[in-house]
Amino acid sequence: MKVMVFDVGGTEIKYSVMDEQLNRTDAGSVPTPGDTQEHFLATLEALYRPHAAEVDGIALSLPGFIDAEHGVVRGGGAPSLLYNIGTPVGPRLAQRCGCRVFLENDGKAAAIAELQQGALKGCTNGAVFVIGTGVGGGLVINGQLVRGIHCTAGEYSYLHTNADDWRNGDKTVALQCSVTNLLRWYRARKNLPEDAPLNGRIFFEAANAGEPEALEVLHRLCKAVDVQIYNLTVLLDLEVVAIGGGTGQPGSSEFGFVGGAGVQHYGTGQHGDVGHLLGSLSHDGAGTDGQGQVGAIVGGDQVGDAVQQRLAGADGCKGFESGHGVTCFSGQGLPAFF
Repeated sequence: MKVMVFDVGGTEIKYSVMDEQLNRTDAGSVPTPGDTQEHFLATLEALYRPHAAEVDGIALSLPGFIDAEHGVVRGGGAPSLLYNIGTPVGPRLAQRCGCRVFLENDGKAAAIAELQQGALKGCTNGAVFVIGTGVGGGLVINGQLVRGIHCTAGEYSYLHTNADDWRNGDKTVALQCSVTNLLRWYRARKNLPEDAPLNGRIFFEAANAGEPEALEVLHRLCKAVDVQIYNLTVLLDLEVVAIGGGTGQPGSSEFGFVGGAGVQHYGTGQHGDVGHLLGSLSHDGAGTDGQGQVGAIVGGDQVGDAVQQRLAGADGCKGFESGHGVTCFSGQGLPAFF
């Protein structure tokens, strides 16, 4: 069986054809339409059509509160995708393309894949922490994915980071722990004009080169992520947290993007304390190990060292392992099609 897979983010739609052995072909990305749902669905259909004869359906991940059973976006999601709220995206895409469609929240899709094939396999309590335009996630409790009565379980973006400034949207995990804020902090630190070109690739090139301003901002993001993973671990007694995200195109030495390889995990260690970020991160999003030395943010040794110093847990924590080449959709056991 082959499936056309789409990982839709606030900035880009990443896509490929995937088989049951997790082999990916014809991978690429296009900008996420920010105007209308018609434009969005037409973009997906145009990417699907050349592969219609070889695939058995479409697996689609979206940010937001996703009712996977009915294929409906109940709420939330990236600002560029607000046109999907309250609509049956799954059935509409199925009708356009004439095939089965499985719709899932992006963080939960990552958690399903990790639970079946990757870093969360065999664990009792675990989570994924997806860093991109915002912050998504998925929770596995007692060996099962948690969705929640309102489809909001694992939506870390909406967590507040400062109770004394409740109405300030900047004081949420969505901004404090996202690539959006990373780039905003960097722009301010460098006094760059608003129209100056800046994206994840540009930032990490600077960080990998050891630029002090980039490393300073990187440490700031790592601290924010560190605190939230610590909080999740205290609250849920997690064994493993798999970290993924999207900061640029495949081939960049950055966060491993959701839908690609290079998800690494963050273990609690033998003493139950929050441990080191683990593993090697793929540089191409297609299942080959990269050369990064430490977990979620990777590239040159200076970036790896910075992350290790920031996200190392209490003394005596053990348990390094390599990252797993895992993708968002396994191509197996898809629970529902329209």
